[in-house]
Amino acid sequence: MTTDQIENLVHRYLNNELNPQEIKEFEQELLHNKALADELKLTRDIEKAVNDDEATAFREQLEAIHQKHYGKRKVIGMPIYWAAAASIVLVLGLAYLFFFVMNHPMNDEKIFAQYYKPYESTYSLRSVENDSLKLMNDAFEYYDKKDYKSALSLFKKCIVEIPGNLSLHFYAGISCMETGDYAGALKYFDEVIAQNSNLLVEQAAWYKALCLLKMKKDAEAKTMFKQMAAKGGYYKQKAEEILKEMN
Repeated sequence: MTTDQIENLVHRYLNNELNPQEIKEFEQELLHNKALADELKLTRDIEKAVNDDEATAFREQLEAIHQKHYGKRKVIGMPIYWAAAASIVLVLGLAYLFFFVMNHPMNDEKIFAQYYKPYESTYSLRSVENDSLKLMNDAFEYYDKKDYKSALSLFKKCIVEIPGNLSLHFYAGISCMETGDYAGALKYFDEVIAQNSNLLVEQAAWYKALCLLKMKKDAEAKTMFKQMAAKGGYYKQKAEEILKEMN
């Protein structure tokens, strides 16, 4: 797995986004995949550190309020005032936290992790004699097995041997994304989008927008998501959700 795939998988695991079978496979993978285990530990340690820092900062804030209003002198009945001040700060703090969480936009990485998943192949493997079609069969077989590096290598050969087949460009683009080559994926998706009269234009536009998001090209990504939201279609609702998260 690539670094991006590992980070995405860990994010989904910690956010309870995996189904029971995926959780089982994830935990089995942990037993022999050191990179995955290290990423999981690192992510958990960071989250714990952030939580600890937030608790420390809150205690320091309470102490600062106490020192400002009461100084270091001991005053009869101080615990009551201290508790009241702490309660007020706590309520305000929780209100601010709620407002921040509800209104602060998700970053690009989190949006990408939430909405990206590789497109499922619709190609039916069949017995063929033609060498070019056999090559295409093999490419999709690797793709279905999630061996995207091998699939990409064969898709590139197929594109040369079977010109005009835009589905090859599309699945080559997905394979590029799965291997971390987002700039390469854009080229394949652009080829599909340029030939507007095909059945994969909408899908290619969706994955191109996600590539732009992953590459931190937010302005271009927003433009594409806005176009999808305006046109309607299968990705309309998801595009609208992402635009809300980005604003």
